[in-house]
Amino acid sequence: MATTVYVEVRPNVRACNFCIKTSSEVESSSAKIGASEIEVRLPTIIGTLRVELPTNIILLPGSMSGYSCSEDIISFRAQIATYNSSALADLGPSSYSPGVKKNEKVSLICCICQEHLSGDLSFSRILPLPSTEELNDFFCHRHSNEKISLDPCASDLFYNFFFFKMNIETLNITDGIHQFKCHRCSTIHGEINEKCVKLWNSTVRWSSEHNQECILERFLRSVKYFIKDLPIQMNKFVFTCSQGHHPTRYTLVWILDRSLVLLTGTHQSSCESVKMDSGNVMKVLYRHYTEINNEVNEWLDSFTTSVVPIPPRVEIDLLGYFKKMSERIPSDSNNVNGMNISYLQI
Repeated sequence: MATTVYVEVRPNVRACNFCIKTSSEVESSSAKIGASEIEVRLPTIIGTLRVELPTNIILLPGSMSGYSCSEDIISFRAQIATYNSSALADLGPSSYSPGVKKNEKVSLICCICQEHLSGDLSFSRILPLPSTEELNDFFCHRHSNEKISLDPCASDLFYNFFFFKMNIETLNITDGIHQFKCHRCSTIHGEINEKCVKLWNSTVRWSSEHNQECILERFLRSVKYFIKDLPIQMNKFVFTCSQGHHPTRYTLVWILDRSLVLLTGTHQSSCESVKMDSGNVMKVLYRHYTEINNEVNEWLDSFTTSVVPIPPRVEIDLLGYFKKMSERIPSDSNNVNGMNISYLQI
């Protein structure tokens, strides 16, 4: 296993957290902080490892703290002297597009096996559904005692960040079917009731979309758009997953920081230094429950929580993603009140 370096850049507190995972156990080491690089002495492995930082990050020499060396992990913290905040990525525009245009001929495609799930479809109305997080969305309707249906008509497409709804007649659904599945790979793509079909936009795509993102990438893109529209105090998510008669499962996610830079680099044996690749992330806490409990109920009752239903395939991929990203954090500091620390790439 190669030596890997992770650097969490935190502009709001003007600090960097370093984590170095070595290829074998380290009995002793030392580190020296320069303005644009870190030198770490690893006598039992590769001598001196030099970590080159991006030019927009300048460290404060002599500012190292919290130095720890245990088994194959070295971690410490350093203060930032200057940092160019232009390196932080904005979440982008908040307007979300469902990927299909009015009166355009399209068909539905399974993102797993690329099977066509419908014939040609077209919609004369494409409208966003009201957001449960933004009550003003509901007040654009006429105030009266008349009941207003949010069920789409035959030529309607209603959408939000995570799913869209169509009239049941649009897809010629057979009576008695409650789940919309791919007949080729059997992936569950949505739910069916007596009036409409609700499909997850992460597991299906339109034929007009040229973006070949995987399911997880599509879902995380929707999360990014969704968070962009949320007030800053809305920092908790409950991702719910229901599957047949099984109990609903819950993934709790707490956003700690919406704008971090995560640097990653791997040492090559032919090089003396490690060059770092940069990515923008959010730092989160997460925990998964297979059934409801008191903690889940507390989150569901909180006004700071957004509840987002997700399909089983997204749940599997999301938990795997969180686990993989959490490996970049030392195990002895990767748990806070029973929740694991991880990152969401934005």
